[in-house]
Amino acid sequence: MSPPSGMNLYSRFLLVTKIEFKGGIMKSYLIKDTTKEERKKLVEDALTISQIDAGYPTEETIKLFDMYINGELEIDEINKMIIESISK
Repeated sequence: MSPPSGMNLYSRFLLVTKIEFKGGIMKSYLIKDTTKEERKKLVEDALTISQIDAGYPTEETIKLFDMYINGELEIDEINKMIIESISK
């Protein structure tokens, strides 16, 4: 499945959460519902899909996703921070 052109990283991340994961469909990407290993895999998959047509994200975006992997920020919080930084 190829993501729509212009799809942002957050949207790609959501797409990845619907892809088969560990033999089943992951129902939630919230920190409380995932292990660190699952979050790392989700981010890696989203970044892989993102690079198809959008290139690699900025270092700041990678740091934010590392915070998600480490259980410090939810994806929704990261999305808001990225939108705010673009809006400035």
